[in-house]
Parts: sequence; structure tokens; C-alpha cells
Amino acid sequence: MSALALTQFNYGHFLERILPVIAFSIGILLANWIHHNLDKNKLNYWKVYILAIEIAVCTIVGFLKYNVPQLMITTLMSLTTALQLSTFNTMSGLGYSNMFSTGNLQKTMNNLFLYLETKKHEFKTKLLYYGGLVLSFLCGAFEASILSLFFHTKTIWVVGLELIVILVFQIRCILIYRHENQL
Repeated sequence: MSALALTQFNYGHFLERILPVIAFSIGILLANWIHHNLDKNKLNYWKVYILAIEIAVCTIVGFLKYNVPQLMITTLMSLTTALQLSTFNTMSGLGYSNMFSTGNLQKTMNNLFLYLETKKHEFKTKLLYYGGLVLSFLCGAFEASILSLFFHTKTIWVVGLELIVILVFQIRCILIYRHENQL
């Protein structure tokens, strides 16, 4: 679509398409930079910085007025989406998608089949992990849908608050780990 808009000299439409892609690309680069430059001890502290950026973007977007161009919001959220996808993509050594549920649903059903077929504990464990992800995704979508009826664009602040809870938990885990290992 971007190339078509460009060939038709529709520069406004081209910018609407390309700026979120550029922001997404920058988000991936930023996540990698933070990971490689702020994780010298390989202790995953760097994820705290990603959460802080996501919280800041959610806060900013919630304060934007209704007359702000949608392109600004889409571009900011594209950056945040890239940070999220690049940073939080494994759980207990299992890869997953944290933005889209279809791959997680496929893994849930595949592991359900394998567990029913073999009764192996490893498939049951994966079934529970991926099933929990799918359930969490559904709960989050339901929560956002209900809250948006009341809070409209301010619903993003609920996401920010949930990220703050995760951030506090992450920091607490880091402090416990550092204390136990005398770092």
C-alpha cells in the first residue's frame, strides 16, 4: 500500500503507512541496543528499561487530546509494540508471541493433542503455559473492550498501570537476586 501511494504521489497516505513501520523498526533496534549495552552481566535487568519506556509511552498516549492526529498515536504504539515483541518472547525457555494469539493457540492445541496421545508431562506443561497465554490474551482483550466503553483512549493508562505492577515485580526479583548472590 505504501508503494502504491507513493507512485500515485499521495505523500500523506504514504507517510501514514511508512512512519509506523519506521517506528517499529526503531523499536527493534532500540530493544537490541538496550539488551546488548545494558545487560553486561546477562541478568535480564535490561527488561526493566523496556518496561519503563512502555509505561512512558502509555502515559503520553493517554494524555493526548482527541484532535491529535491518529498517525502520532499509531507511530508511538508501533514503537512500543516492537519493544514488547523483541523483549518479551520467551517464558521458561518456551518461545511465544505476546501480541498475537493464533500461534499460541496452535501450540496449545498441538500440546493438548500430544499430551492426550502420549500422557508425557512435558506436553502437559507446555499445554498449561500456552493455554495460560491464550487465556491471558482473551482476558486482556475483554478487559480493554469493557474499559474502553468508559475511559475511551484513557484505557491505555490501565495498560500502563499493569506494566507498572510488572515493573515493580521485576525490580523486586532483581533486588532479591542481588541480595541472595551478594552482587
